[in-house]
Amino acid sequence: MNSLELCAAIYTIAGDIKIGDPFPPSLYSFRELCEAAGAAGYSGIGVLHTDYERARDSGLQPRDLRAILADNGLRHFEMEFLGGWYASGEALARSKQTEETFFRAADEVGVRYIKGGAEVGDFTRPIEYVRDRFAELADRAVSHGTRVALEPSPFSSIRDLDTALAIVGGAGEGGGLLFDIWHVTRCGIPFESLSKVPVERVFGVEIDDARREVVGDLWTDTIDNRLLPGDGEFDISGFVRAIDAAGFAGPITVEILNKDLRKRPLSEVARLTFSRSKAALERARASAPSAGAS
Repeated sequence: MNSLELCAAIYTIAGDIKIGDPFPPSLYSFRELCEAAGAAGYSGIGVLHTDYERARDSGLQPRDLRAILADNGLRHFEMEFLGGWYASGEALARSKQTEETFFRAADEVGVRYIKGGAEVGDFTRPIEYVRDRFAELADRAVSHGTRVALEPSPFSSIRDLDTALAIVGGAGEGGGLLFDIWHVTRCGIPFESLSKVPVERVFGVEIDDARREVVGDLWTDTIDNRLLPGDGEFDISGFVRAIDAAGFAGPITVEILNKDLRKRPLSEVARLTFSRSKAALERARASAPSAGAS
């Protein structure tokens, strides 16, 4: 059975900020985020590119950032969010600028993976073109000692597993997938299909919960109405069984975006999201059929 390490996604602990583009930084400093996550029991943390830029602009040097992570027991460092990587014109220019921040962080601190995604709606370019651009992005990531984890999402052009695999299949070691239970569930991707994904392509897993039916529209559901694991109706046990069957052995990231939770104090949010997520994951694994059971 895989060991259980948890990372705090930035939007779990960022406070009451606007979610999504233009990606304003969290309400809290890099040190405050790390101290709260570490005290709660997390072994990793994720931040936005704007959080990293603010930390560096504040005068913190790479050695300072590394020390803050280490002093708080945070062994895993993730960053998000990269879009527009296969676009053109202004959108591509913005993507490249953001990409440079991610790669700077990878060089200075070390980044487990960069979370990326695709445009809203349907592809306006051939899938082969998108695949090739992703492969180039993945190669650039490897040259900086990191990787890019592509997240299927019901909002985006990547709404099914076949499309996701077609894109990352052309990449080398630097390109893979991230499976968030909310996105996988809302995309209608069967959990059992996740267990068949080559484990070397599964870079990350995210946990949360929600109602069976969408509350409001999809965007409102994802940014305001996710729930603590165990408070909703998602099949967390089935999801965990699938990712364990795939052979995924990395830390699991907690991403709970909830309009009421993010108004609470940082330390309270960190402790609550960690303890409830850990308990739900332990229950899920305890309920899994033992090897050889009929």
